[in-house]
Amino acid sequence: SGPSVILRMIRRCEKTMANLLRLSRTPRVVSVQSLSRLRAPPVEAVRFLADELSVRMACLARQLRGDVRVLEHTTELAATLEHAALDAAALGERVVADAPTGAAFLRELCTSTEVGSRALVSNLRELARDVGTGAEQRRAVQSVSVRSHRQLVAQRVLIAHLTKLVDSDDSAEPLCAPACDLSALVVSIVEEAELFCREKHGDTPTIVLDAPPLVGALRICTVPAYVHFALMELLKNAAGAHVRKFGVLGLCDAPPVQVIVRADANAVTIRVRDFGGGMSIDTRQSALDYYFTTNEEREANYTYSRAFGSQFEGLGVGLPLAAAHARYLGGDLVLASLAGDGTSAYLTIDRIGGERTDPTGDRDEFDV
Repeated sequence: SGPSVILRMIRRCEKTMANLLRLSRTPRVVSVQSLSRLRAPPVEAVRFLADELSVRMACLARQLRGDVRVLEHTTELAATLEHAALDAAALGERVVADAPTGAAFLRELCTSTEVGSRALVSNLRELARDVGTGAEQRRAVQSVSVRSHRQLVAQRVLIAHLTKLVDSDDSAEPLCAPACDLSALVVSIVEEAELFCREKHGDTPTIVLDAPPLVGALRICTVPAYVHFALMELLKNAAGAHVRKFGVLGLCDAPPVQVIVRADANAVTIRVRDFGGGMSIDTRQSALDYYFTTNEEREANYTYSRAFGSQFEGLGVGLPLAAAHARYLGGDLVLASLAGDGTSAYLTIDRIGGERTDPTGDRDEFDV
């Protein structure tokens, strides 16, 4: 009947307004430590993640809408995020009887936002490298890149833990490790970096590690995959600088790349020092900007190959992405360089995985 139809429409509008109000809040901090301890039943995990992901998507959409005026490329991604946020919020409102189906739906929503973000990259890189791009557009390029990648870095951890909780696979390696042996992790990353450089260039500089020697002496609550990504990028940059300065045949006589690990009760700092010639002031100030690079992409040939594994350098995203991962882990990436000598990169991460991690909802340099 007419009254019942109107009543249903009113209730639907009330629910939509309630969702919109909830989506307007600032994302809460979901720390690495809290995720490492999360043992919620699958249905509750789906509801929690549906609510949190919807708020984060809506928050990023609002931020991107602020850049549409000067960067129209963001319109489609903002719309994708808005639709995904509403769909995720609606899922959280429903009684989810089938947790795997709900988790799969959330993964699809997150995939759609990742695809949308990747679709922007070529346009953003082109704008960033075009000398005719104005200052306001350049700022918008960095704003969109920093915020979208910050969202993706956090989103991947949330989805990975949701999958583990729903699938109940005890053999799966947890993404957040409550007691990661950092010393052993750094050793494995150094070895992998040496192999990677040797595969790309034919040889590798010596990398000397100075870290607490006892196995288990340096345990931290962190995301090992993210530490791996950030440190690997720093080692690739250091190795590449040595290859460019000394040449492949001169690496055996060059000073080694140094990796120094130090910690206190709350934080860990990893210093990667190279002697590859350093950076100018202008280069250092731009080194953490997305799409900035002093090394052009190289074609594979008999002395350099990218046919196996990822591109070694020249894309302009390695250092800013390393910084994004470090900030998710409650730390930062700082560069210090002496032109003509070398560069030191300081990677800091929160040792306990506490409230400094997951900075998704924090104000940043692009907030007015």
